[in-house]
Amino acid sequence: MVSEQSGGDYGCEEMTFRKRLLQIKNERNLTYTQMSKITGIPASTIKGYVALKNEPGAYAVIKLSKGLGVTTDWLLGLTDERN
Repeated sequence: MVSEQSGGDYGCEEMTFRKRLLQIKNERNLTYTQMSKITGIPASTIKGYVALKNEPGAYAVIKLSKGLGVTTDWLLGLTDERN
């Protein structure tokens, strides 16, 4: 998601993904450890997504959406419909 050529500029997609991941975390009062247990993705990796240090692949987006009960499209900012 972060292009090396862009010099670290973050696109709208990255910020939307980060924002929505944090939104779910905060709404449900989840810790990164709890999110990890729910999704099967290491807490450090999820923290990296939020910090824009890691870029999720398709499989990670699917695991996150299934575990958190939202659509991949919502998580990626392609729709405002969560389910």
